Amino acid sequence: MSNHDVRYWMGQKNAFKGFSDDELATMSLAFSMKPAPKGYMIYREGAAAPSFFIIAGGQVRIVKDLASGKSVELGTLGKNQVLGLLALVDGGRREGTAVAHADTVLLECQRDDFERLFKANSPFAYKLLDFIVVDLSTRLREANEILDGLLSKPGQSMARLYEQMLQAGKKIHESGQFTPVGMKKEPAHAEDL
Repeated sequence: MSNHDVRYWMGQKNAFKGFSDDELATMSLAFSMKPAPKGYMIYREGAAAPSFFIIAGGQVRIVKDLASGKSVELGTLGKNQVLGLLALVDGGRREGTAVAHADTVLLECQRDDFERLFKANSPFAYKLLDFIVVDLSTRLREANEILDGLLSKPGQSMARLYEQMLQAGKKIHESGQFTPVGMKKEPAHAEDL
């Protein structure tokens, strides 16, 4: 897909509202469109992070491998969300495996292109950074709200806390039921012990 396709997509989406045509044209040079059919592995946990993505359409599941060899779905990301940025920014490895949950189109930006956008010291580069920061801060706020709810109720049994954690994981990440390896389901109330 061409830079024209990238520019067209950026111009049609609310995620890039407020960017001028010139800014979209410049950004389209840094991004490429990458189709990811359902089931396609976008990246594997532990891999180097040479790029990050913005989901143009579709859904991506994030899966974490456990020491036992099993995997747990952490969540599903959708349209206009940023994928794979943390490892790119901090130089670390991918924290999970990303798999297309449906036919998906991604906007991919390589590390060198990302750095070039900011070295140009253009105001639009800060608009892009704002887009990324808003996405990441929204996710952090959701996680903080769940932790606050869990930690603000001292005296609850571990079983009840465990159940709340499972429910919180399902709510935030829209994932199915899972039981971490090595954990048995305990009675929900202390009196049931």
